Amino acid sequence: MLVPRVYRAPATAGESDALATVEGWPDPSPPSPPRVSPPDLPARLDDRGGLRPRSDAFQTRVSGLDEVTDAAHSALTECVLDGVSAQRLDLTGANLVDVDFAEPRADEVDTRGLRAEHLDLRGLRAEHLDLRGLDAAAYLDPAALRGATLTPWQVEQLASAFAVALGVDVRD
Repeated sequence: MLVPRVYRAPATAGESDALATVEGWPDPSPPSPPRVSPPDLPARLDDRGGLRPRSDAFQTRVSGLDEVTDAAHSALTECVLDGVSAQRLDLTGANLVDVDFAEPRADEVDTRGLRAEHLDLRGLRAEHLDLRGLDAAAYLDPAALRGATLTPWQVEQLASAFAVALGVDVRD
């Protein structure tokens, strides 16, 4: 295994000692945080009213959810859930890819087994947000998780995102 040798460069007139690396090795500056972007949505979406168990929606704007909406085991890809307002929203076992929840309001959301690539919870209003069971690859803004309940495993998976959000530089 090759290990870069770090040496102290001699100071020149008007400069202080600087830590330098062997030529050809990467600069030891802090790494850039990973980029997480908002959902990648098409310019035109088909309209659809409501969801039901095992719904399959692609490039769709969903509106008019029932007060109790069961969308368990649904697959939503490149969708907008517009004006989501429900007493209970069941997303058990659902798979969400590039889904935007526009102005979400729900008293209870069941996320057991829910899989999501990137989750944007900015602007979410929830008094008791229980995300245990949610498998999300990344959160657009980890600070939006304030007050949420997560499992220790979820917190471990999000440790680097939390560090970046807090401005912590983590290195080996």
